[in-house]
Amino acid sequence: MLSSLGLVTFLVGLAITAAAIWLLAFSAGAQQKQDSTAELQNQLRQLLEQCDALRSAHGHLLEDKAFFQFLRADQDRERQLLALDLHDMALPNLTSALFHLEGLSRRGQLNDETLPQAIDMIRESLFQTRRVMNCLSPSLVHDEGVIGSLERLSEQLEQSIRTVTFRHDIDFDRLTPLSECAVVHLVREAFDLIRRHRQAQHVTLDFRQNDDHLVLQIMDDGTCDLLHEEEVAGRQRIDDCVELLHGHCELQCQEDIGTTLRVELSVTDLTQSDTLSEKSPAIG
Repeated sequence: MLSSLGLVTFLVGLAITAAAIWLLAFSAGAQQKQDSTAELQNQLRQLLEQCDALRSAHGHLLEDKAFFQFLRADQDRERQLLALDLHDMALPNLTSALFHLEGLSRRGQLNDETLPQAIDMIRESLFQTRRVMNCLSPSLVHDEGVIGSLERLSEQLEQSIRTVTFRHDIDFDRLTPLSECAVVHLVREAFDLIRRHRQAQHVTLDFRQNDDHLVLQIMDDGTCDLLHEEEVAGRQRIDDCVELLHGHCELQCQEDIGTTLRVELSVTDLTQSDTLSEKSPAIG
């Protein structure tokens, strides 16, 4: 009887052990299946993230394509405008000077009174041609930087003005290429106005930075006629440069003191290029 009870106890224990082993195996299989499902879900999530990244990259590429197409069209338009500038500003004076000299030569009237008129027309043509060529050659500005280019312009102005002073106190290293070209072109236009129309003897160029605030001042002791045709055209070209630089411009003319051109700019705008902000107006 006792031995039968022991046998039953043994069998019951064996059954419980087998059931426990089965439960453990089942739990391990379920856990493994759950882990496999989680891994598949993780891989699926990674694939979805990669698809989103590729979709976003594709969208950026389409934006770049549209932006570059705009730049190409804009460059073609700029070439046409420059060709028109050369045609309208240089060729008429050169042609008129040529006809004038030929006519005077045939009539034997080439003398000290008629020759200066032809010389003035040729000189004006050379000036306009040189101005357009300066716009077409920004590579020198890229090599020199904005300070080096302004120093070069000041040295060139010294050939026509008695004294030219260039003072600068800045913290930035370089501006964006477009900003550097616009700043240099602005100063060149201002110097041309001073040299050709104001009969100034002293010119001061001051370029200073205070944190994010950048101030460019050009002061001369000449006489400024705000209604003169060349002054109006020159100021318009300066205003175009200031608008491109997102700055603010003021012009003060005092008869006994001279003329002061003050341009206020933001260093952040000139040293950082936001691609999206550039594309939006371009594509729009």
